[in-house]
Amino acid sequence: NLDSLKEVIGKEEALFKVFREQEEQRGRTAADLALCLGLPKNTVLPVFINDAPKHLAGPLTELLAGLTNSLEELAETNRLNNLLTRQALGVNEMIFKIINSTGEKVYNTKGVIEKGHRISILDKKA
Repeated sequence: NLDSLKEVIGKEEALFKVFREQEEQRGRTAADLALCLGLPKNTVLPVFINDAPKHLAGPLTELLAGLTNSLEELAETNRLNNLLTRQALGVNEMIFKIINSTGEKVYNTKGVIEKGHRISILDKKA
């Protein structure tokens, strides 16, 4: 459904805007922390943990663990989205082959356009 797709895209764009703003704020905060610790402004979290005062090392270690878990969850979500997309393409291919008897181009399960079949299963007699 095209309306549902537009709605999902709108939500994703709004989330991306929030993500981009938070990432910019994270960059500024990390640069400020690096300056306070006497480190280069592009220092990564594991280096902060090694060089941070003890009262900051614990929370930073917890933050790193949380980020690692979030990254693993995102990777799994991406894997599932990939699988669902391939299944949806397979269903679309099957539907196009059922309906399309003109030989027009259709998408296959890899998302590549190919020539359709001249005969649809709807053209067959029982």
